[in-house]
Amino acid sequence: MGAKALKFVKGHKKGTIITLAIAAATGTGVYVYNKVKNHEPKVVTKFRASLRVYIDTIRNGDMDVEKIDSLMDSLEQLKAHKDYKKISIQLTTEELEILVGRIYDYTIKLADDNNIELAEDELKHSKNCADAIINLRSYLEAQRRIFEDAA
Repeated sequence: MGAKALKFVKGHKKGTIITLAIAAATGTGVYVYNKVKNHEPKVVTKFRASLRVYIDTIRNGDMDVEKIDSLMDSLEQLKAHKDYKKISIQLTTEELEILVGRIYDYTIKLADDNNIELAEDELKHSKNCADAIINLRSYLEAQRRIFEDAA
């Protein structure tokens, strides 16, 4: 019952109160309410999806400007979200460092493969987790520039 109610609520926002009332009558109200109240914002879902596509394209070697722009756009939407400071992306510090490190390595390789020199500010790399998002944005901007210059 709770799973069906949650599925209905995700698709029908106006149905939330009705579903909660039905769920409360059946004894599952608290569970359903918590699931609805604590759902992941769409900007986080979009960011995760864009990041997944971006990483897959690095692995497959079929990167293009649209994929870079998509990740940058979802990153900007994430930063613009009213609860940005409260949003938690479930990556360990080590995973985030590895991810940003690989993106850094990819950016360097992309520049070398296209005979494009990177500026000093595009090359900054910090293993400090707090700098990871700033570094990620910088690398994405560098990648976009490389694709545009190489075209």
